[in-house]
Order: sequence, then C-alpha cells, then structure tokens
Amino acid sequence: MEIYQQQIETVVELLNSNVKGGLNAKGIEVSEKKYGRNVLKATNTRSAFSILLGQFISPLIIILIAASLASFFLDQPRDGMILLIIVVINHSLVFTRSGNQKIF
Repeated sequence: MEIYQQQIETVVELLNSNVKGGLNAKGIEVSEKKYGRNVLKATNTRSAFSILLGQFISPLIIILIAASLASFFLDQPRDGMILLIIVVINHSLVFTRSGNQKIF
C-alpha cells in the first residue's frame, strides 16, 4: 500500500514524527542524509533583456508596430503615436508582471 493511502497515524509513526511538532532534530538529520536538503532550486530564470526582447515576437505586437509605421508614413502621426503608446503600455504591463525574474 502506498504511503498516501495509509492512515495519518500510521504515516506519522512510520516517519518518526508527530502531528503537532513535525520532525525532531534527529529526524531532520536522518532525512537530510537520506534525501538531501529540502531546498527548491531556481530553474528557467530569464534575464530582463530576454523577456523584453521576447515580447517583440508576438504577432499582435508586430501588427501594431507595422500599423504605427504605416500611420506615420500616411501622414497620420496621431494614430501612429496612439498605436506606439499601446505597444509601450502592453510591454510595461507584461514586463512588470514578470518582475520576479532575474534582471540582466
């Protein structure tokens, strides 16, 4: 029978622990020797620069930038600026959401 299928009391006894206090010092030492330290490793961290660059490959962003350039070319600077502002706002929102990433 797998450990997750057993009664709580049985699992606590099997692990030499108690429900209220957890493992004692000796139990922690034995567990660390057997399984290693209980530490999460950082994986797949991206630099701020790669996050910023990665946003420009979005088809929507490419279309907005192209439309903005077309607006400037067709002598509609107000429309072009509005589209560029939309791109900047989008990038700043996405970039700040991923703020837990390593910077450069």
